[in-house]
Amino acid sequence: MLLGEIKTIPTSHNIVYLIDILKAIANDRDSFEEIRRTVAESRRTIESKERVAHSMGEKYLDAKDSDPSYMWNQSAKNLHELMQLGLVKERPLKYSFSSGDKVTAEPARRETYELTEDGWHIARLAESHYDMTIYNVLELMYKAHPKLRAFIDILQKNEVLFFPELTVETIEGVPIQPKEYIEYVCTLAAEQVQKRYGTEFDISEKDVASNLENYVLARMQSTRAPRGSLASFVLKAVNRGTKSLILAKKGLKVDIPSFEVMTNWVKQLRICNFARGLPDMRGLTLYLTAYIKTDGELVVKRRTKEQVLYSVLEDIPKFFYQFKTKGSPWASIYPIRAAVCFKNRIDDEVFDEIIRDIFYKRVSIDYKLALETDLWSAPFRSTKPLTLNGEKKRNIISVYDWKGG
Repeated sequence: MLLGEIKTIPTSHNIVYLIDILKAIANDRDSFEEIRRTVAESRRTIESKERVAHSMGEKYLDAKDSDPSYMWNQSAKNLHELMQLGLVKERPLKYSFSSGDKVTAEPARRETYELTEDGWHIARLAESHYDMTIYNVLELMYKAHPKLRAFIDILQKNEVLFFPELTVETIEGVPIQPKEYIEYVCTLAAEQVQKRYGTEFDISEKDVASNLENYVLARMQSTRAPRGSLASFVLKAVNRGTKSLILAKKGLKVDIPSFEVMTNWVKQLRICNFARGLPDMRGLTLYLTAYIKTDGELVVKRRTKEQVLYSVLEDIPKFFYQFKTKGSPWASIYPIRAAVCFKNRIDDEVFDEIIRDIFYKRVSIDYKLALETDLWSAPFRSTKPLTLNGEKKRNIISVYDWKGG
């Protein structure tokens, strides 16, 4: 099928896929099968950056790569996205592949794809100017996807969006009966929404709770058998309902899976960052990491390392001592990164670059810093470990000999 209806949000999930496909086509690896193998390799790259240790063995991955159905749908979706952005010329796409579909799938595997003039420009740019590549993709996505454009406009107007989230740990004295439990959790969530947005939203706490109850009941009716316990199902539904309500009040009606896709994209495009569980903020926090102007045309000026360097150098030991476990010289890097990034309104890459500058003694500091790997340290608030030169992964940090400590 050809493009047909314009998608309001990106059909791709990662910019790495898009750039790698453009490079592959530019280097004559332009058949669908070669693109599928490129996407499979891209997935390895993405996973290796997001994990301290790789979750799958190389032999297993090699076997998956040679499976003609592996990453088929993802490859088609990424090609669709590139066509919608005007970077690949429109061609038929086959979105699914089943074990009994080998004969009819063969023509689709041999189908070749061509770059547009803009596609050639981005492919060449990606070889040496990655930041400029990201900016170009951001401009194209802003024009191509109405929902994403509306989401970016809301971020530009608000700078910080906070979505309260309840957890099992935050709920005490839980009623036993399901109906009472739903009412109880919805009331707690409504209190949090009202506390944050009471003066802004023209809605009472009672009406917020009622809206959330209706959302939860609708989710229960549309789900045949909720996975896990009723309590965890209700908590998840209430948190989703809270996000849906806040977004609607901000002027964006969107389903939560689409919201999650867009949140992921604005982070990848380095105009926004997000974190969970920041100090005194129980929930999901989205915040701009760039100056954005959306009046007529999109103008973006990201906060650079040079602008925040000295502030970040001062904040690292402060947050280290706030988050480190008592009696241990080490702390997980994830909550420290999240807190420092939020305070300075920067993305994770800027923080990581400054840490690497400290580690390799490219900047002067009045404390000492050590980095190490702990395979048992679970990701918290941020998922990517810090990568040093040579692809070494580090996820715990130690600060000592600090005069302020």
